[in-house]
Amino acid sequence: MTDRAFQNLVQNNLDTMGKIAFSVGQPGHPLDAAEFTAFAQNTLGAMINQADTAVLKRLVFEGHIMVLGQLRELVTDPNAAASRKLLLNANIE
Repeated sequence: MTDRAFQNLVQNNLDTMGKIAFSVGQPGHPLDAAEFTAFAQNTLGAMINQADTAVLKRLVFEGHIMVLGQLRELVTDPNAAASRKLLLNANIE
């Protein structure tokens, strides 16, 4: 992900995987292509490129997976589930 795209995420306050997971679509459901495209354009700005869009799509997918995993953990072992916050790292590739 380019530094400019990363900065756009931070400026949009999308600095945790949880926020990214719920920023577009709903965990457990396929992403709507038109909804994701609009989200990517709004989030990444006018200079959007295909590589940054692909990274953003993967971040959303992985955010959805993490949320679903945490929910599964809450159901199967409520005592082990601790609140976790994963911050984005500037070295996202």
